[in-house]
Amino acid sequence: MSINKRTRSINASVRSVALKLQRGERTMSAEHYESATVYFSDVSDFAELSASHNPMQIVVILNEIYKYVAATPAPPPQSSSLAFTTSSV
Repeated sequence: MSINKRTRSINASVRSVALKLQRGERTMSAEHYESATVYFSDVSDFAELSASHNPMQIVVILNEIYKYVAATPAPPPQSSSLAFTTSSV
């Protein structure tokens, strides 16, 4: 399966889950993908956060965090401390 076709398939599945959640459904069927990308991140005080919020609140909080991170421009590249010299022969 091409990457573009796979991406469209996953996007359709995500939309399907989002619609179910909007309708108030809280049970989702497991799905199988031949390959997937897994993103790991470290959220400060996540254990405390998850202990004091329900799962749907956690999803909303994480979505807000990642939307903010995605919208934040990357810092400019650091200048290298390496010195380059050229010589003519």
